[in-house]
Amino acid sequence: MIRGLCCVVFGMALVAPAWASFDMMLVSNYTSRQIHRYDPQNNVYLGAFDTVGQPTSLVVNQAASEVYVLTEGFLGSGIARYNYNTGDYLGLVALPTIWGTPLNMSRGNSGEVLVSTGLDVYRVNPLTGTQIGTSLFYTDRKFTYPARSGYLGEGNYLLYGNSDGTVWANDYLMAISPSGGWQGSWIAPAAQNANIPRDLVVRGSEALSLTQTPATWNLNIHRRQTSGTFSGTLISDFDGTRFYRTVEFGHGANGYLTFNNVSTGVFGVRSFGTVLGNLGPERNITFTNRIDGTAMVLAPEPATMAGLGLGLAALLKRRPRKNR
Repeated sequence: MIRGLCCVVFGMALVAPAWASFDMMLVSNYTSRQIHRYDPQNNVYLGAFDTVGQPTSLVVNQAASEVYVLTEGFLGSGIARYNYNTGDYLGLVALPTIWGTPLNMSRGNSGEVLVSTGLDVYRVNPLTGTQIGTSLFYTDRKFTYPARSGYLGEGNYLLYGNSDGTVWANDYLMAISPSGGWQGSWIAPAAQNANIPRDLVVRGSEALSLTQTPATWNLNIHRRQTSGTFSGTLISDFDGTRFYRTVEFGHGANGYLTFNNVSTGVFGVRSFGTVLGNLGPERNITFTNRIDGTAMVLAPEPATMAGLGLGLAALLKRRPRKNR
């Protein structure tokens, strides 16, 4: 067993230099209670680990090789932690029941996560489950669609959702200060009226927003530049068969889209350019029958590859041995 484990780790260390542009996508499956690991660039499946409840949204803490998982279960809603290399469960903290049902979680500032309940976005310490500061919505800016959110490098938060129309009409994309103050909005009203927000991902001061048009199922991606303005429509593509789930930044100018092909029932991923907007080929994802959330581990160093090798070996070790 020790000899085999050493071979696995040694092999991972050998291939690590060749995987310098490695992107690892974590994919949650609510039904099977699993987190899958997948390289979308090279189309390589890297195994899965079980979760303590039904997982939805994911946030990666790459410095600690951990993933925070918004989880539903018999204990209520909470944030679970796992080592994404080994699959080890590191604990769960409950979220206040007064918030209602959390619907989405994304990366915040300085280790915090942002938890959306559809009507509010809370800044949360993922290690304790306690709220940090004030919530990020005023009462007159409620979203009927569960808000996607993220922390912008210049100090504000970006919130994305479908307004209830009481005050701000179709104010889809807003910058909010840490104290809850409105700082500005983006995306033309015509686009807001036509599109339904699907996902938002923030990297530093950049952001990608994913929308889909209900009547035609058009795919639309907007990109926020580091200058603070949106570049307009990065990608607009007619698509009558795919229900898009998530959007992610890859390394460099790479991005990824996950989707459900409603005509075939197959889940898949497409790459695209975050600068040029070119769509890559469709790849079917055969290892899961549902995608609830995704998160990216970008360009791991060789040490991380060795850690992943240990994790794969640990997962294999957990399998029951057949009687000889």
